[in-house]
Amino acid sequence: MMFTKRLRDGVRRGEITCSVRIWLRPHVKVGARYGMDEGEIEVDSIETIGFPDVG
Repeated sequence: MMFTKRLRDGVRRGEITCSVRIWLRPHVKVGARYGMDEGEIEVDSIETIGFPDVG
């Protein structure tokens, strides 16, 4: 999973725990770990939402 540089430290510290992605289908799997610059991120859930839910 890629995060912009300005968000990476917040993700590492656990301050950012949710990410919204605009995909036609999921590109990650629940329980899988994905490498980040320093360390890994683990996906613990995926939820489908609509555009009105983003805000």
